Amino acid sequence: MYQGKKWTITNMNMTYQLSDYNYHLPEHLIAQEPTVPHHDARLLVCERQDNDSYKLTDQHFTDLPDLLSSDDVLFFNNTKVFKARLPLVSKSVTRHSWVSRMIDDGELLIFRLIDEQTVDALVSDSNNFKPWSIIHRDDTISLVVEALTTDGVQIKIVGMGLMEFLEANAQLPLPPYITYEKEKEARYQTYFAEHIGSAAAPTASLHFTSELMQSLEDKWISKEFLTLHVGLGTFKPVHVDDITQYDIHSEEIIIPQSIFATIADYKLGEKNIIPVGTTMVRTLESLPYTYILLYDDLILTDSQRNFRETLTQDITLDQAQKIITPPHNLPLLEGDEGGVFSLSTKLYIMPWFHFRIIDAIITNFHIPRSSLMIMISAWMGLENIQKTYQYAIDHGYHFYSFGDGMMIR
Repeated sequence: MYQGKKWTITNMNMTYQLSDYNYHLPEHLIAQEPTVPHHDARLLVCERQDNDSYKLTDQHFTDLPDLLSSDDVLFFNNTKVFKARLPLVSKSVTRHSWVSRMIDDGELLIFRLIDEQTVDALVSDSNNFKPWSIIHRDDTISLVVEALTTDGVQIKIVGMGLMEFLEANAQLPLPPYITYEKEKEARYQTYFAEHIGSAAAPTASLHFTSELMQSLEDKWISKEFLTLHVGLGTFKPVHVDDITQYDIHSEEIIIPQSIFATIADYKLGEKNIIPVGTTMVRTLESLPYTYILLYDDLILTDSQRNFRETLTQDITLDQAQKIITPPHNLPLLEGDEGGVFSLSTKLYIMPWFHFRIIDAIITNFHIPRSSLMIMISAWMGLENIQKTYQYAIDHGYHFYSFGDGMMIR
């Protein structure tokens, strides 16, 4: 039976106060453009020592083929970013009362595609986006506000197909700390992006060029691709002082049914599973909870079932149902792999989280007081992440979406 790795975490100085997940970053260290070529970006390698501290070594992403081995498996998010930022300048809006006025300078930030015509969006001005208001894009195309939601509004595009409309009128949603320039859009997309549905890029993967991927393959380093569509959580700050009270966002995951057997085989073979980016951390660590909901639906060998039993032995059905929206469309697509299905995860990774799948993390440096920084501190400890970030600042690493990265072993 699979026994798993035993992680003993001591002296981690964990805290649940949001103010402790803060740091000061000089503005000149916010990357406005990525390193070219992307694989030349710097990589801070953080190796855990016996006393729970970390040894820090300056490397580059091009060094990864030598830093990894054939015992390592990299997991990538192959989601594709859609044009989610829609400027609305000098557009007419007709309210439910049939009173019309002009929007001088407004914007929609779309964070979820609902169907072929409907989206969820954040709005810059709630007065102009009340239910049943109609924003007139031109004489033939309009945006109808159908409902208020917890996070924004639901809008239907009338007069044109949704993706065609966004492609023609919207912009890729570069983060607000990056000055928008049209030529930066092409750099805010992984070269292996395949399944459209994200409102933000899985930015740790931007460093992985086709040349770097080939170098990894030449060293027999395995890679896998799963899909998590990045949603509102990327933009939404943690807004509670006690981080345990934060109601984290949900995000859609699309995975093949075979991934459960694949993960079991990798772990039984003592392979190291390394997610590239926090989106892939969330995807992989959501799988044990999904196991519970799919208990009778998976075709597994005896050893794979033993692995599942060990992996999920302290997860209750009630816990799983609170984190995972039951998978639907199983199978969504028929094929040799037994089908693909989608689910939504509300997994919140914070201090004392029990990591069950991953063995290391490759990630970028995250903004202060964010759920992503909280996630990484859960992996390496708050004191360690504070020391690591300060080291990166002192040594001139560039931060955030277009910045450098770190590998935490």
